[in-house]
Parts: sequence; C-alpha cells; structure tokens
Amino acid sequence: MAKIDIHTVEKLQLRAPVACFADAREVKGYILSGEVFPQFGETERSGIWNRMSTYDGIIPSIHTFFRDTAYLE
Repeated sequence: MAKIDIHTVEKLQLRAPVACFADAREVKGYILSGEVFPQFGETERSGIWNRMSTYDGIIPSIHTFFRDTAYLE
C-alpha cells in the first residue's frame, strides 16, 4: 500500500477496463508507461495490468472503498 500514491488512485478510480474499450486502452497505457504505480518495476506493472484486465467490475474510488469498508465492519 505504501507504494501506491494518490495520483495513481485518482487516475484509475471508477474505470471499467473490462467493460469499456476506451478505459482499457487508457488504463493499460497509464500502467505500462509507469504514469501510475511509478514505484513498481516494469514486470510488476505488467502483472498489475494482467490482473486488472480481467477484473470484471469498476475500480473503486477512495470514497466507495471507505464506504464499503464501513459497511463490511
């Protein structure tokens, strides 16, 4: 978690790379270029993209993450 910065969260939140081709293209570009997840190496970012490209849902926002966490508690 310490390697993930606010810029990364803001660029990715509420995107749906599996459901939306435009989101997939943008998110893939952000990740593989190192614009997001800059503290990770190229191989790690490639792995992140591979996992994210199969996530069938919307990437949560900070707001929804904390709301979901509160609900689960």
